[in-house]
Amino acid sequence: MTNIRRLCAAAVACGAVLIGCGCSSAPAPAEPDALVPHPVTGKVTFDGQPVGGVVVTLFPLDAPTVPKVPKNPQGVTRGDGTFTVSTFADNDGAPAGGYRVLLRWPDPEGTKSERGAEGGEDKLLGWYDAAHSKFDVRVKAGNNDLPVMNLVKRSTTPAASPGIPGQN
Repeated sequence: MTNIRRLCAAAVACGAVLIGCGCSSAPAPAEPDALVPHPVTGKVTFDGQPVGGVVVTLFPLDAPTVPKVPKNPQGVTRGDGTFTVSTFADNDGAPAGGYRVLLRWPDPEGTKSERGAEGGEDKLLGWYDAAHSKFDVRVKAGNNDLPVMNLVKRSTTPAASPGIPGQN
């Protein structure tokens, strides 16, 4: 009886070793580089003057979206109008792909806007949201310095949009 138990234990151990070897012998599929961030910088001006405090968000058109990334790539302009985009970590950039640049300049008073956005009314009046922004960019491998985005002063909000082209 003892020999049978030893033989069974040896057979189970050999089977486990063979199964473990079989699983690790096949190469794992290569991971895509789609989520590797690439540095993205830019500058925002308002009527030709650099502005600070503008929230710059890259809205994916054909780039990775949440939940593949923790948030849409985003940055905030400094006093000289320049910004650096972050996705996974501070100033790391954005994954490669096409994006629409969304711009929001919250009023520092911190009031709630007519559209319900927290952090103050958008001084840009919604002209650079996902439905109205005309700034489309493509992030590629390597450094990406976006063209200067000169925003013009408007006194009215844009017409209501039925949705985001290509997204609804």
